Amino acid sequence: MEALTGNNLIVTALVLVAVMEFVNLVGRTVGTFREWRKPGHDSDADFQNRLQKCETRLEKDFKQLQDMKNGQKEICYGVQALLNHALHNGNSDEMKAASDNINKWLVDRN
Repeated sequence: MEALTGNNLIVTALVLVAVMEFVNLVGRTVGTFREWRKPGHDSDADFQNRLQKCETRLEKDFKQLQDMKNGQKEICYGVQALLNHALHNGNSDEMKAASDNINKWLVDRN
């Protein structure tokens, strides 16, 4: 019973408080380092904005590819008409139609 004096109780309480504060300090320090190491988080609005830009670019690229495909098709028709013209000596109707289609494709492009 002689060890349970008022002075010893106060010292024990102060040591407990100091240990709890030390644990709290270590926990906060570890938490701070974890926050520093995390990659930056984009907000949901930033993510949606980037997604919309990518979709717009994809749509534009798809339209350009479709245009190129249509142009390639018209050029192939024109070459075929030239070959037919050379083989059949003057297939002018087919030549005129192929020329008109190529001109239409060139004028309608954006």
